[in-house]
Amino acid sequence: MAVGNSSLISMYNSAQFLYAGNALKNGGALRLLGEMKTSARNGTTGALPLYNRNQSVDNKSVQSSLKNLLDLKNGSTRLGAAADTLSRAGSARTAVSSAPDKVEVSARSAGTAALLKPTSVQVGRLAAGQVNQGYGLSAGGKNFATGRQSLSVEHKGASFALSVDVAADDTNKTVQDKIAAAVNAQKTGVTAAVQTDPESGASALVLSSATGEQNSFTVRDTAGGNLAATAGIERTTREAQDAAYSLNGGPTRTSASNDIDLGFGVTASLRQTTSEPVRVAPGLDTGKAKQALTELTEGFNTLSATANENSGSIAATRLAQRLNSIFSASASALASVGITADENGRMETDAAALDQATTNGRLADFLSNSASGLSARLSSTADSVRRDPVAFAGFNRLADTMYNYLTAADPFTFASQDFGYAASSNKGYFLNTLA
Repeated sequence: MAVGNSSLISMYNSAQFLYAGNALKNGGALRLLGEMKTSARNGTTGALPLYNRNQSVDNKSVQSSLKNLLDLKNGSTRLGAAADTLSRAGSARTAVSSAPDKVEVSARSAGTAALLKPTSVQVGRLAAGQVNQGYGLSAGGKNFATGRQSLSVEHKGASFALSVDVAADDTNKTVQDKIAAAVNAQKTGVTAAVQTDPESGASALVLSSATGEQNSFTVRDTAGGNLAATAGIERTTREAQDAAYSLNGGPTRTSASNDIDLGFGVTASLRQTTSEPVRVAPGLDTGKAKQALTELTEGFNTLSATANENSGSIAATRLAQRLNSIFSASASALASVGITADENGRMETDAAALDQATTNGRLADFLSNSASGLSARLSSTADSVRRDPVAFAGFNRLADTMYNYLTAADPFTFASQDFGYAASSNKGYFLNTLA
């Protein structure tokens, strides 16, 4: 009759299996095994008294062992979650552009993006805002007339007047800064900034607007002043214009913005004009896939390191061996997306190789053909450790073996037979190493 799993979990939660190992080393093996047999027969395994409460116990060692098990459980939880995320990454869909440097796309949600029908986008012209680039003046010079100077900015049918007081000791840069501040304070939709040439030190006042023909503007001096003329901001150096594009070979459309709505929550951002149509369609969300791989490698490395740091534990040793075996089985597939192992068994990601895999189709192939198997094996292992690291270490089998050998002349013989430990020098070790 085997000791019930509820008893094993109880022993794990109360750390009694650790005390049992302590007692075995102190010569109480037969008594403890007898108590296990009696408890099992009486159905009282849930409260199995595996140690003498008056016996001295190394509490520090017990706490350390329990911390190690807790670390394994926490690490396994993280790896299991990462494995589950990876298993779903292959089905994550978003809008994908065949030339993201020319037409970049984004989707509000994967669910709606998956409904988008393939769309070709041809870009004839990009939307642009107006720019009035002022003269490059010597920053320390004094080109502006002193006194109160006025100018107006006309934008979208409205005229905004502003004035600047120019003091006798104001430099060109000082006056340019005053004009920029006055323009920006009006909040007309026209913004101003002073740019300084790093080589010559000359400063220039630049006025600009948002994209689209509707955002054109005019700057002129008023009240007989010459503020705008001196700064050079009356002249337009770039006209405001709308974007021009077509969808699926249809008629030309215009937009004041370079961001156009393709429907189903998908936005196309026009970045360059195109000589050939750019295809936009639902496809693999490579961003989520790459993030899933990053989380997997981090979770794998964290748990692997924890297992290796506790190599005296059966649970940790078995876990390290299992992780190495899982990685080895998928090494070739992982290498195809830039993931390899270093000399310590840690996963390493070659960012350049992973980026290349997103464009040459290898990432999609990996997610379709290999990720599910890798995820399933890692998830199963992580879940076993997370649910019961004691059982993962083989404690259930150990308890069964204890019972079967209760009547043996030397109750420690089975330790070397079933677990490979030297019974003469390691009495009790087979229990202690479980944690």
